[in-house]
Amino acid sequence: MVANIPQSLKRHIKSISADDVEMDFSLHKLTRLQKLGNGIADAEKLLVRLRPGNKNRPIGFCVHLSNERAPENRSAHTLWMQDRNAGIPNDPYCKGIPNRVSYQASRDLSRHLSRGFISLDNTYNSISTWLGGLGTRCVVCGARQGVHLKRPTTCNLPECKALFKEANYEIHVRDIWTNTASIDLLISAICAISEEPSNNQRLMQPRGRIRRGYGMPDVSVRSPEIGTKFLKVCPISEPTELRELLDRIPPMKQFSRHLNQTMTRKGSEFRFDEYMEQFLYRQSSRGFLLAKTLTWVCSSYEGFLTPVNDKYRIHGFGNCPQFLLANAPLKAEQRFAKHFHAAKGRSFVLFHGTKLSRLHSILRTGLQVCSGTSLETHGAGGGAGIYLSPEPEFSSMYAIQFPWGGSPAWKNSAFADHGALLACEVVASASEIPKKARSSSENPLLAPEIIIKDPARVIVRYVILVGGHYYGMQAPAHDVVPHFKKAFRKLRSAEW
Repeated sequence: MVANIPQSLKRHIKSISADDVEMDFSLHKLTRLQKLGNGIADAEKLLVRLRPGNKNRPIGFCVHLSNERAPENRSAHTLWMQDRNAGIPNDPYCKGIPNRVSYQASRDLSRHLSRGFISLDNTYNSISTWLGGLGTRCVVCGARQGVHLKRPTTCNLPECKALFKEANYEIHVRDIWTNTASIDLLISAICAISEEPSNNQRLMQPRGRIRRGYGMPDVSVRSPEIGTKFLKVCPISEPTELRELLDRIPPMKQFSRHLNQTMTRKGSEFRFDEYMEQFLYRQSSRGFLLAKTLTWVCSSYEGFLTPVNDKYRIHGFGNCPQFLLANAPLKAEQRFAKHFHAAKGRSFVLFHGTKLSRLHSILRTGLQVCSGTSLETHGAGGGAGIYLSPEPEFSSMYAIQFPWGGSPAWKNSAFADHGALLACEVVASASEIPKKARSSSENPLLAPEIIIKDPARVIVRYVILVGGHYYGMQAPAHDVVPHFKKAFRKLRSAEW
């Protein structure tokens, strides 16, 4: 079989038995963000073991990463046997660590081979084409999505969402041991919902610093009653019970370290739900419920949030933790891309301050117009819309929940008493952005408020956590906005 392939592919396709060949595909063109978003860490190659079929047997294959401890002997592999009754693989079928790349490669290869095996080079080129478009297609059906995501997800069809939800636990919870800070923040944001004051406990805005009647409407919840409604899609919908369960989780670094040790020891036999029962609840069924809840935490917002390193950090915000929303949910990215292209790539950097309890909802749906609803927080003196500011210091004042602190978090969080300053990319007309808003203000606290009425023209790119005793940011807009613009450009390119 190998003798008939083009010379250029011979170093990538080798015979490993009389029946089987192995193909390798370099992953060096994937950026660090793409690898992190797909849960494949430091993998350098994608490996496909293929057994071409004949009259007596169907085609078989399995997919692995080069950094997995895949079984070396042929009998240790469990191939997916491609025939008319097998369908397309959705669950793990061979040993190895489940991840988005292997999952998508298996489904794409199955669709390709369903038309019959033509040749090794034809199959190799099909996989190479798919890999080159990673992040542009639905992970389930393979349909084009019109945007390039750092973390591939499903299309908007309910059937695809339901099928991917049923996929292996480890695909959805990889962030727990590869992206621990983001999971810490998401858990903190969800726990903060149960601590929201009721309507009659609403706290006044800082006096003398914010103009009367103006504010920045947020999304999510304001009271325990609304919190219960918001969490109805969570496996545990009662806020107090949810917080009690999440408080059983140890600090994320400790949790992640123990997870990695257990995975190394058990290899392909590792099961996340069994681990949660044994490690945290000693065989209790509550461990299974917590595993299901953490899976929801990791997958409910459908985007990709990651803490920044020096490469992505925007300097000027001191030691404030920064997170990059490498891609928002698919619908938000698609809507924004339509306006961005219509504006010929012209956009502005504006800021929005919000409490930690609103963050999870914002990550799930994007910023929404909530003026005049029960979700409104600070009023809407300028009319309905999303309230933004060109000055980060002005917006940061809205990120504080209590007079002397930020939003409460779960017991072992690294982000207790923080609010969120959101750096947003906005498509707007020149008439919507006054000239004085495009230049630095002598007093950031008197910066104008920009009201955007169409949520599709606003997308969150950075989340900067503001400490509880820190009402204002020291970085003026003219110092940080150019760096945000540069970061947004790189995020759209293949560089990041």
